[in-house]
Amino acid sequence: LNQTGNYPVTATSIAGNCSVKDEIVVTINSIPNAYLGNDTTVCGHIILDGETGSAFNYTWQDGTTLLAYTAINSGIYSLFIQDSITGCYNSDTISVVVNPLPVVSLGSDSTQCGGSILIGNIAGTYQYLWSTGDTTNYISVDNSGQYILNAVDPVSGCEYADTIQI
Repeated sequence: LNQTGNYPVTATSIAGNCSVKDEIVVTINSIPNAYLGNDTTVCGHIILDGETGSAFNYTWQDGTTLLAYTAINSGIYSLFIQDSITGCYNSDTISVVVNPLPVVSLGSDSTQCGGSILIGNIAGTYQYLWSTGDTTNYISVDNSGQYILNAVDPVSGCEYADTIQI
């Protein structure tokens, strides 16, 4: 049987002179969805989760029992989901490569009384793009305002930005 429903049953004696009829109820419960997706490469982290439901119990590869799991390191991640009412279960595994985000830190907002101030980022060999259009890791500013530095790792393609108010 592959479908929930009521099914008639007839039992007949070996001699064939006696039979009994009854009906059985068959319930086919659904299997929880544990699909974590295809193996993937991400920047920074990825949040993994399966099907949500109040009756589901979740167990991750490290014994964690939360609905969602934040993968911050490269590795193999697995999820086991069980429906606590029906007992039905499912599992999945995913391979995740986590590339680090570029290190970008412009520091705290700053006040400058006249003159210019040099702002920038000293870490990494990234491709830089400032909100001013400049593409160096440092710029000299002499006007008040918000400055945004966007950095891209040319190898991984990972991107991160920071903002400073002068």
